[in-house]
Amino acid sequence: MQKKLNFKLVEPDQSLADFVYCFSSLQNISHQHDAVIIPNGKVDLIFSKTNDQTLIVALLGLETKPKYTTPEISNFFSVSFHPFCD
Repeated sequence: MQKKLNFKLVEPDQSLADFVYCFSSLQNISHQHDAVIIPNGKVDLIFSKTNDQTLIVALLGLETKPKYTTPEISNFFSVSFHPFCD
């Protein structure tokens, strides 16, 4: 039986809103095939867990082209930041 894809997006407290766009999590994504991540112009600090329970921390962002997810990632939590501008 395939597990249900669970997604949650939480807006930051007003005190963080100038810097943080949102917090998000996604569980059971390893069952999704051909999922595409579309760039949104944000910088993301991502904590992901693979199917073998390995924790991966990555700083991503400002991609210019869509990319595909890898089936080895089962869950992730993300903090999306607004790009720094003066």
